[in-house]
Amino acid sequence: MSTKLTPAKVTSELQQLLEPYDFQQCDSCSSEMGAWWVSMETTEFIVTASQDRPDDVLGICIGSKVRRKPRAQMRGPWSLGHLRGFLDGNRDHFRFASGRDQLNWLQANIEQLLNTEFLNSDELNAWAVSASRRMFGQD
Repeated sequence: MSTKLTPAKVTSELQQLLEPYDFQQCDSCSSEMGAWWVSMETTEFIVTASQDRPDDVLGICIGSKVRRKPRAQMRGPWSLGHLRGFLDGNRDHFRFASGRDQLNWLQANIEQLLNTEFLNSDELNAWAVSASRRMFGQD
């Protein structure tokens, strides 16, 4: 039995994980080169998963579809690396070892992550700006 995370496997696992929160798959696509993307939404949240190539790192992101105030710029969706780095109190983004690690962490922390106030917080946004600047050598 293969443990490789195929797009179908990731989509299935995300659907099972998100079903209790009323998420519905709203979009997906794939390319001949092996890239793929899937999006699941509720009225309040969006979760996406994607890979640029079959051997690349899986990217899972979560965002709120609710603006922090009227006409404010949307924040996120945030990668799980952003969210875990912030929640763990790290200075930088967390680098997951595998797609399986991301799915496991998402499952363990889903209740905390599905929080519009948290996803739109000034603290998370300021942390993300600083961490990104460091990552790109601008700090």
